[in-house]
Amino acid sequence: MFIHIVGVLWILLVVKAQNFASTNFFFHLWPSGEPPDGILLMSTGILAYSGIYILQRIFNFVLWERYFKNPIQQFIDVCCVANVSVFILRLESYGYYIHGRSPHGFSDTDICSMILQFRQEERGQRGLTPGSELQTYSLLAPRNLRIFYDRLILPLQHSPQINEYATKGYEGTYERTILTYYSINRFFGAFIDHVSCFMNFIEGIIT
Repeated sequence: MFIHIVGVLWILLVVKAQNFASTNFFFHLWPSGEPPDGILLMSTGILAYSGIYILQRIFNFVLWERYFKNPIQQFIDVCCVANVSVFILRLESYGYYIHGRSPHGFSDTDICSMILQFRQEERGQRGLTPGSELQTYSLLAPRNLRIFYDRLILPLQHSPQINEYATKGYEGTYERTILTYYSINRFFGAFIDHVSCFMNFIEGIIT
């Protein structure tokens, strides 16, 4: 954001683009005796701001994210190494899904297996569907998914607070937490693998 503002000020003050806001018919980079028009001055600032924004987006997409740093892709790679997929329900039935399941089915491996796994990844085995490399999706979840999720997470919502863990009920709470997360993991895994008989999903392309 700081670079963006500096770029806009550089265009307006150093390049003298603010002189385009003059009511004079001819464009010029030198100040004239006529006062600048308020609407034209605002329009010039908006054009400079939009131009800098477009250049930043092109730079990030073409150069920076592709050859230097892409935080989202790095997080996806970490999910694949750890063999972890991520559901993010931002609203009641809308969110995002990152398919981080490792193509070889486990996270820890030896060097020989790793070479074979890299060959599988070269063939595009990371994606949700066979032969696909697409791992990030917008999710429009069915209502049944949210109902089942709320039902599974219900035991955790009624668990004792952390300051009560020192009591005798700690072991029961700990076991209930593990069983709840295990059930949630099994539930989402069955949903992604089209195993659940209660609900299913369709992968599509938004146009």
